[in-house]
Amino acid sequence: MAHLDAETLEALNALLQDARASVEVEVALSNGATERAERETLVSIGIEEVGLCCLLHEYLEASGAFVTRHVNGIVLNIINTEEYDERLRAFALHQMDSGKRARDLSSATDDPALGRLLGEVYDAHVRSALWSEQRASQFASSRSLEFQTSAERHAGSNEADESLPTSSGSPREPISSSEPSNEAHDHSEDEGTWSEDSYRPPSARENYPIDDE
Repeated sequence: MAHLDAETLEALNALLQDARASVEVEVALSNGATERAERETLVSIGIEEVGLCCLLHEYLEASGAFVTRHVNGIVLNIINTEEYDERLRAFALHQMDSGKRARDLSSATDDPALGRLLGEVYDAHVRSALWSEQRASQFASSRSLEFQTSAERHAGSNEADESLPTSSGSPREPISSSEPSNEAHDHSEDEGTWSEDSYRPPSARENYPIDDE
């Protein structure tokens, strides 16, 4: 096993944190999947990811280096993304970023065993990223189609209601607002018929002592 400098060991620990975050996201996505094929795919991706985490951990441990126990905090950002398709895209972006990190490390190491391991990480993460992007596009398209169909159904229902005949058999007339009258109503003509507890306009109210206070 080739000697690894501190910078490479730090990068490997960061990659291990990324892989652990991927496992957490894959578990969450598989638990929320509603289609059997999708759930099985996510479980398969997660199993492969767990194997990569174990290999990275074993390599660091065998080299006598410090092995991190942490998980990349990005897992919370991905899982808490509201829309499912956006969650998949966020996961795909994480997989691509960590895959590129593995590829860069692979080109910088002289250890064949580590190079092969990093190559496996890169390949696995690129595959899962591509699948996630494709699934996100499919889900977004189906959601848009469902929304469009619902809107068209609602519009058709409104048109059907408007075409229904009235009780007299004639089509419904559109409801129009009445025009306000320009003629002022003379309240003074009716004042004599008001009862004592009626509401009266200010011009007809008596002046009580409390009004002058």
